[in-house]
Amino acid sequence: GGSGAGGGAGGGSSQGGAAGSGSGSGAPGGGGKPPPDPRFPHASLHALHRLAMDPSKITSPGAHVDELCICIPDVYPKSVHHGLVVARERGLDTPSELTPSHLPLLSHMRRVAMRWIWQVAQGHTGSGDGAELVFRLGFHAVPSMRQLHLHAIGTDLRGANMKRKDHFMSFATPYFMPLDQVEAQLREQGRVAVDAAAANQLLKGPIVCHRCGAAGDPGGKKAGFSFPQLQAHLATCRAQYPGGDAVGVPDSEPKL
Repeated sequence: GGSGAGGGAGGGSSQGGAAGSGSGSGAPGGGGKPPPDPRFPHASLHALHRLAMDPSKITSPGAHVDELCICIPDVYPKSVHHGLVVARERGLDTPSELTPSHLPLLSHMRRVAMRWIWQVAQGHTGSGDGAELVFRLGFHAVPSMRQLHLHAIGTDLRGANMKRKDHFMSFATPYFMPLDQVEAQLREQGRVAVDAAAANQLLKGPIVCHRCGAAGDPGGKKAGFSFPQLQAHLATCRAQYPGGDAVGVPDSEPKL
């Protein structure tokens, strides 16, 4: 039991959690269970698809809906602020299915994500070190929920549902593909190359702080932190995420 690298609405394992009903039709006006898909074998893993196809099922206050995408908070947040921008195109589930024709969609999803970041910052009342208001935009290489979804996630990685090693590794390693990188691959190569086996191995590597590079006790027998050690470290780490894909809060509300 319990969620995987994030939870889908209605339970089950997932790297992103849907804000809405965990049951219902797979398309507007349709009934029954979602079609079989070996990549997404459980009904809960279709929750984002159901919301994208029928936004009337969204229960999150302040959700964004337009013809191209929806934007909702992840209900199993891995950082203090963790949002999802979900494409509404039927049949578009993973980054590897993107083509250069999707570049305008990705640009729109970026604008929606940046507006969400601006909106959550207006209500931010935390007393943290600032990492929760420095964000990354990107996709999981091997998403475990159906329907392409862009993560907008704070670099603190100390959300209420950051509970396991694989949760952390899915955002702190190249398993997390920055939006900039995905767009560049589409422009330069015409596709997004994903080696699923190699990506999944990244989840099993040593735990290293994504902010300062600390990797546990230098004299220890095993490289990397244990997950409880990482949590204790992140509670006191004051380094800022050094990656070039970091984005801050816009000065004014972005226009769509």
